Formats: sequence, C-alpha cells, structure tokens
Amino acid sequence: MKDLEKLERQVADMSKEIERLKAVENEAGLPKILWEPSAREPFYYLTPGTVHQKTFISSVDKIIFSRQQVFATSGEAEQADLQRKAKMKVLRRVAELNHAAGWVCDWDAEQEKYFPWYDRYGISKTTVHFTRVLTDDHYAPAGVWVRVIDEMEADVKLGLWGIK
Repeated sequence: MKDLEKLERQVADMSKEIERLKAVENEAGLPKILWEPSAREPFYYLTPGTVHQKTFISSVDKIIFSRQQVFATSGEAEQADLQRKAKMKVLRRVAELNHAAGWVCDWDAEQEKYFPWYDRYGISKTTVHFTRVLTDDHYAPAGVWVRVIDEMEADVKLGLWGIK
C-alpha cells in the first residue's frame, strides 16, 4: 500500500510540474508544437489565409495534425499564419534578388553563401556558410541579405525567427 501511495504522490508531483512548465511555456510565447486535442475538444487549423475551428472527432483530423498546423487558440493560429506569410515574403524577395544577380546556390563549387543570423546582439547580416544547414532558398550572395534586412527587417525577424 505504501508503494501505491508513493506512486500516487509522484504522479501528482509530476502533474504539477507539467502544469508549471506549460505556464512557463505560455508566458514565454513558445509554440505548442506537441499539442494535440483530445476527443471532442475544439482546435484551430490553417489553410492559406484562413483560420478554421473544428472539433476533433475523426481519423481524418489526424491528417491536419500531421501537418503541424494545429493550435489550441485562434490567436496562436493567426500568429503562425502571420509568421508563415512573412517568411514567404522574405524568401520570395531573396529569390528575386538572387535571380536578378544570376546567382544559383551551388554546393559543388567553392561559393560563398550568406544567410542572416540572430543572437542576443541582433541580426548579423554577414554570416558566410560553406555547410548546408538550411534549404537552398535561404542562401544568397554577398549583399542580398543586407538589402533584404534593410528593406523588411520586421518581416525577416517574424518570418525566420518568430520575433515580433
């Protein structure tokens, strides 16, 4: 019996810790990446330009969950949509400037590739990279990211790092 009581106390303590961590996550504005609604619980999901509300009732909803576009609140869904739109706007501008310069990302050549970096000091506009860590659409020749950041810094911050 003592073992059962001990386990019940541990479960209660762990439940309290989970709730505390959820509260910290919410205060920090971190996305709820692993959240998934339970049966008959309402949730929000995105389609291009629209936030929808639905109640979880079928296995078809699992398809929506697999795309990581499921949110507990409409506010979270709207924020994710704004971030997605900003990212596409930024990457479209990078692509336009790359095309205008005749530049194509080439990993077989010894080609300098630039992308922005964000740390506690702000955005670095001159990070050179010779190792692939992002998809090719994030890379550009010297000067492109400087121009894009100068033109649309708020979109770069929101789209690439989720910073308002």
